[in-house]
Amino acid sequence: MTDPPVLPISTGEGALLTSAPAVVFGIMLWPRDDQRRDQHLAYEYLKQSPGALKDQPGLAEAALSAPPLPELQREMETQGARGFAAGTQLCAALGMYGSLGSARRGCEGDPERPGLAGQQVPRAASERTLRDCWSEFRPVAHLWGAVRLLRLRYDQADAQELDRALEAILRPGPEFVEFLALAEALRAAGVEHLPPRASRHFRGGHRVNAEDAKPQARAATTLDPEESWALPPDLCGVLRRAEVGSAPPA
Repeated sequence: MTDPPVLPISTGEGALLTSAPAVVFGIMLWPRDDQRRDQHLAYEYLKQSPGALKDQPGLAEAALSAPPLPELQREMETQGARGFAAGTQLCAALGMYGSLGSARRGCEGDPERPGLAGQQVPRAASERTLRDCWSEFRPVAHLWGAVRLLRLRYDQADAQELDRALEAILRPGPEFVEFLALAEALRAAGVEHLPPRASRHFRGGHRVNAEDAKPQARAATTLDPEESWALPPDLCGVLRRAEVGSAPPA
């Protein structure tokens, strides 16, 4: 079996890179588009300093080919809504939140509100729409699922402000560490979980091989262990030991 892709957020010595939140968010938004991720990361570097790309030739090249920032931001909002729908579907499949009906409602959004909270998959949110969201964002559904679960605490005080939840989670600090640990737990659960045969949302997944099973009878796990982004091994132990409110050194 092929090893899963690993989030490039570690120094290799059990510490998080300072760019880790931006790197993770780019992967969450464009799990199958390396170019867009690099363009997003280039903009994030440039926000910190105009000369930040001087020693980053790859990102400097990505910045030159990037669309205008307003266009990229609109794409981020749309991608975020679709990724969030996939994360909600994963939580539903694992029995951690609501149902696929909740996933459908989570797709709808509110067009009167700005930012990710106002973005929406079309209100019809058909079976096909949900399948499309799942197909594109399945490699990062556990990351969006962690956002889905952590967002619940913000729902109580902030009227379901997904933007505020993301802002709090995706920055260096204890919330980011908690997010990574929860996402890894969801990934571990998802690559072992066998959805009901009746579910049409999770078809085409990883085949669990059995020597005496016919190919068409082999089960598919909810998340594919060969494509779901995993934590670097040196961070897994650190996160297991980390206490709530503390973080690995940056």
